[in-house]
Amino acid sequence: MATPILVITDGTIRINLLTKNGSGINCCEYTPARPTFKGDGVWSDSSLSNGRQLQMAKLGNIIDIFTLVISSSEQDEIIEDARNLTSLLEKAVKYWITEWQNEPVWIERRGSNETETSYSIIHGYKWENDDNPFSPPFYTPSKPMSMNGIDLAIEH
Repeated sequence: MATPILVITDGTIRINLLTKNGSGINCCEYTPARPTFKGDGVWSDSSLSNGRQLQMAKLGNIIDIFTLVISSSEQDEIIEDARNLTSLLEKAVKYWITEWQNEPVWIERRGSNETETSYSIIHGYKWENDDNPFSPPFYTPSKPMSMNGIDLAIEH
């Protein structure tokens, strides 16, 4: 049985999404998606016959949803982990929209019973909001503190 891997990396910086010690970023839920047809494909629909016929179909990118928890005994470490992940995701986007960014960012993934690691280049992401940092358990003196339920959508 191999150690599972779920990492976002540019080859130098590695952000592990499967922390073991309760400190750092942990993916508590992962919803992998399947590729779908761009624009639902191009269909031919005749008024003289039943049904319709698919004329052209190209696959689009995949958008996976990761539900993250960022935890630590220190608020500053939680903020730093969130900023580091955001910086790497921004680097992934800039690879596609600028001429100066020449290093891609990708996802490495392997389940505990898989023999091969899969790789996916990141095209974009959507991270709409953080957990409220001014409500329990984030502001309380209890340890560890965490930002729960961060939904991160990554297009690859």
